[in-house]
Amino acid sequence: MKILTNPSVVKYLDYIIRFYLSFSLLIYAVAKIMNVQFSQSSDSYLHYKVQDLSPQDLVWVFYGYAPLYEIILGCIQVVAILLLVYNKTKVLGILSLWPIFINILLIDVFYEVNALNSIIYYSLLLLILTYLNQRPLRIAIRQLVKTSGSQKGFLFNFKNLLIIMLGFVLLIVVSIII
Repeated sequence: MKILTNPSVVKYLDYIIRFYLSFSLLIYAVAKIMNVQFSQSSDSYLHYKVQDLSPQDLVWVFYGYAPLYEIILGCIQVVAILLLVYNKTKVLGILSLWPIFINILLIDVFYEVNALNSIIYYSLLLLILTYLNQRPLRIAIRQLVKTSGSQKGFLFNFKNLLIIMLGFVLLIVVSIII
């Protein structure tokens, strides 16, 4: 672990992992944007009954059913990749990739997708990247959850709590009516 305290090693490792992840993930993102990752295979499953499909086949049919959804997923991944590439936005890139990776990991585990090893590998690389950038990540997260002096105790003020509760009930009523 002593090697990970050397600033030069950390810097090179940071760049290597960021560029490798960006390049690797870009392949998946472009496949989604070009509408080929899920859509190609979903048509071949149309003549099957749902019970005859494997869990992975169900995922492919589901995602391939709406081509625009597939394109949007690809675009979101491209944005995260671009954030990861640039030094000034790499913290945002790391933070935005975690939900994407966790979602893919859960889908791969629960639907027995063959690409499970790949997402585990990419997640381990992202974990190393998170470790290497722990200081700026901590600072960014502290800034995100920091409350100003005027908001401290906001919920514990009876008037504010009553207004919030009434607004919450109103939104529930509206959602039931709709």
